Amino acid sequence: MRALGWMEIMAIKQGSKPKDDSLLDETLGQEMADASALSTAGKVYWAARQYESVAQLFDGLRDVSGAASEASRLERLPEYTDFLKKEKRRDVKDASVQQDFARALAFIQESPEDRVGFLEILRDLRLGSLRKEAKEAGTLEDRSLARRRLFLLSVETSRRGYACYSKDDFLRASGYYELGAESCLDDDPRLKIIYRNLGSVYSLLGDIKTALKNLETAVDKGFVGVEDLETDKDLTKVRETAGFKKLIERLKKNK
Repeated sequence: MRALGWMEIMAIKQGSKPKDDSLLDETLGQEMADASALSTAGKVYWAARQYESVAQLFDGLRDVSGAASEASRLERLPEYTDFLKKEKRRDVKDASVQQDFARALAFIQESPEDRVGFLEILRDLRLGSLRKEAKEAGTLEDRSLARRRLFLLSVETSRRGYACYSKDDFLRASGYYELGAESCLDDDPRLKIIYRNLGSVYSLLGDIKTALKNLETAVDKGFVGVEDLETDKDLTKVRETAGFKKLIERLKKNK
């Protein structure tokens, strides 16, 4: 709704929409109030950005010299400079994490059979620490950075895992899916699907024990597709085991 309001004001500035004083005054008042609230809460950097945005948006429509002056005042505060220094450190860290992720993805592509090397890659990524930062880091910016990186990695690994799965490249698919599972937070609803896919991949690879383990984890994470498990041809090798039958009974009982 806020974005739509801004688009309306941009249309007024560009002359493609008649001037609406009521809309202008209401939006300006809300934007200034939000900026003031950020400043009062000690979020100096975001308050300055807000005042600066207000000054740019309403330039030529309303007197926003006060917003511009407040933005300049906040930018001279030590808290603003300190935030920029921390943001620069976050940028450096982000670049480093991206490089580590790129190496991990390249390793799976180039050496899918190297299980020992894969486990070393997982250890070096320190995804557990990143998941902890995503939930417990002291600032919103640090939590957001960790969450964003984890989410993008999980999306990319799922995409690659599915592509390999579709081409019967099950060894690479297992690596991508496992890395994807490790990059998800504990409450991520996608986990049940990733582990479900791992169950099929390991069944096709002939590793029945690992296939069952992943299917059980999928159910623990909320997977409820009884019919899917009972009819999927990719699970043929695991379907006749006692463990699989027990898992199906558990699902039907829960349902």
